[in-house]
Amino acid sequence: MSIVFDVLKEEYERNLNMQKAYKKEINSLPKGKIIRKKIGNGTYLYLLYRDKEKVITKYIGVKDKTNIKNLQYKIDKRKYLQKNLKSLIEEEKEIRKVLKLK
Repeated sequence: MSIVFDVLKEEYERNLNMQKAYKKEINSLPKGKIIRKKIGNGTYLYLLYRDKEKVITKYIGVKDKTNIKNLQYKIDKRKYLQKNLKSLIEEEKEIRKVLKLK
């Protein structure tokens, strides 16, 4: 039984380390979404996100495909990591139940 307990304990530690790494990377990535506004004949891009209770609209610029693709990639990566972090948190709860930790 102690081998199983040791394996679960190692998994618990791995889980906590991954959560810490995910949180650090999530905080370094931009949040929100890219929106387009048509003003006159031009199309302008903005980053829309929430800061506490305020909605922030940050001007990105006109269509610059490489910059926009890079920003969209970072936003998508943040969402992917948040989804995985949520799974890790649920997994941690299950491991805690089995190990009877608080």
